[in-house]
Amino acid sequence: MTLPLINQAGMKATTGRRVKEDSTVVNIADLLEAVAGNTDPGVAGLKVEFGTPATGSELPAGAAGVVGELSALRIAVADLAEDVADLTEDIADISTNTDPGTDGLKVDFGTSPTGESLSAGATGLRGVLGDILAAVQTAPTDTSGTQVGDDAALAFAHEAGADTQKTASIAVPAIVAEAYKLAVHNPSAVTALTVKLFTVEATLGDCLSETFVVPAAATVTGTAISAHEFLVGGIFCGGALKLVVSNNTVLGAADGFTTTLRLREV
Repeated sequence: MTLPLINQAGMKATTGRRVKEDSTVVNIADLLEAVAGNTDPGVAGLKVEFGTPATGSELPAGAAGVVGELSALRIAVADLAEDVADLTEDIADISTNTDPGTDGLKVDFGTSPTGESLSAGATGLRGVLGDILAAVQTAPTDTSGTQVGDDAALAFAHEAGADTQKTASIAVPAIVAEAYKLAVHNPSAVTALTVKLFTVEATLGDCLSETFVVPAAATVTGTAISAHEFLVGGIFCGGALKLVVSNNTVLGAADGFTTTLRLREV
């Protein structure tokens, strides 16, 4: 059987469930008749109108030859049109910020979430976004001032030689901040202190991070000063913090003292 030629220039797609041609319309029944009888549809191009899904009378599913193939094609295109319609509705829901249900998406970036638009524990993408926002809102800030570990009190005995070393350590906190403030109280008017900070690295040992000199207690322009603060960063990245404190001057028979160190998040 020789089929009539179709003028491809006369065919164009539309947004509905059809292929539209600018001239005469030939429905499925006419097309089948033309194919079966090998007659000319009488148009330069072709318009196929799918209408409603096939019921089996016009285009019986499972039929042999061209009729069966057109039946399957008609059903497939009808299903595709329904999918496109659903997608169009979803896009409209998102663009107008209406709620398409728990399996869809509603994102309202204009105001803070109240648990309705982006609720933690909800299903789908909405739940994922809700969990992320909840985590961000409850995350600690870098300016909490929270003390890390306990105060380290280190005692220097009377007549201690110069460079006597005392050590303390602070474990890695649950959340590592970007920067910390180290406060050191040195009540001795005899000696300054040298404070070294080490990061305890596995297999590498103690890695020196910072070194500070804490002046001896003194009165400056009428103000007694015995404690100093130092800004430190980059600690706790590998392991615990180790503090090594030493006196710079030999102590006399009555010069013993206790220095106290305190670490806070900034």
